[in-house]
Amino acid sequence: VALPPHASCPAMAPLRGALLAAAAAAVLCRPAGAFVAPSGARAELSGAVGASPAEVLSASSVVGAALAPEPAGEASIGWRSVLLGVALGLILSVTGNAHAARAADLKNGEAVFNNICAACHVGGNNLVVSEKALKKEAFGKFKVDLNKIKGIIGGGQGAMPALGQILSTEEMDDVANYVLSQSEKGWS
Repeated sequence: VALPPHASCPAMAPLRGALLAAAAAAVLCRPAGAFVAPSGARAELSGAVGASPAEVLSASSVVGAALAPEPAGEASIGWRSVLLGVALGLILSVTGNAHAARAADLKNGEAVFNNICAACHVGGNNLVVSEKALKKEAFGKFKVDLNKIKGIIGGGQGAMPALGQILSTEEMDDVANYVLSQSEKGWS
């Protein structure tokens, strides 16, 4: 199958992944003759024979069939779970809810820290509450890790204002990683 010229662009990756998942599901699920759908969905599913995997997966009755409880006395090999997993995976990959991981930008974190945080935290100190400095010892004492630093930056704590409305998620991630890396180096 030839893809259109724009299909090679990175933004099309989720769609390509979804198509591959649908194709794999079609190959894996094709010999599933033992799958028994609930009686209400059988008529709808029987019309799906010969339909493309995308048509089958997009039919809400198929997802409903996968979620429906097993009818009493009928055997199941677990194909409902497979079908449900494929449908949900396809939905997530197409909607783009899975974000790619990115490395923190420590230079950006340093710039944001110097512009916003250094007024109270110059050199990793805390000019308001001195025992809660941004130092390795204080982080150990108060059980502060990267996620807690991000939470404090975004939501504030005590006299520190919440910066979640001012900074982007990436900026908060960069600042938190910068603070943690500096605390491990002793702010040298």
